[in-house]
Amino acid sequence: MKKNKAQGFTLVEMIIALALTALILASLSAALYGLSQGFAHASVRAEREDSLNRVSLALRQAIEQARYFEPPPGQNDFHSLVGRNQSLDWLAYLPASSPTGGLYHWHLEPQDTELLLTLTPWIETKSGEQSEPPPSLAPIQIIDDLTGFALSYQNAKTGEWTDQWDGTLLPSRVRLDITSQKSGAWPPMIVRLEP
Repeated sequence: MKKNKAQGFTLVEMIIALALTALILASLSAALYGLSQGFAHASVRAEREDSLNRVSLALRQAIEQARYFEPPPGQNDFHSLVGRNQSLDWLAYLPASSPTGGLYHWHLEPQDTELLLTLTPWIETKSGEQSEPPPSLAPIQIIDDLTGFALSYQNAKTGEWTDQWDGTLLPSRVRLDITSQKSGAWPPMIVRLEP
């Protein structure tokens, strides 16, 4: 007579299998969570770097447009570029491809947590003549989370840096130090100007 041998798993074997499955699922879940966090951080970092690169390029191109202009007769206080530690004013042409081309007065300055660029059409006045200044275009917001901003200027003759520029000629370089809430301290931006 044959005995029927019971087939199947014992209770101990089932508990061990469930425990191993739970450990594997827990490890897999932790790995997937870490991967998703890494992806989220990489996305935020890439977005910050993209924003920083776009803003840096726009600022660099705007400041590189600065040109030296001879002072009009009788206007000894005329300067093509006037720089302070917290603001920069310069004369430059808008590209001919822009809808409102021509010579403009450019003004870069922080206001609260924003870095704004304002353009005003340049109208040359003759000595002793007074005219109403033309209206500025709407300010362009360059940065909206500014926490630190400083400008400095390099003298072409001495090579020294200063935080004020009132010279008749243009500085050889302009340095911008920017700190924003999202990106922290930016790498120093040094813009070379044509003499």
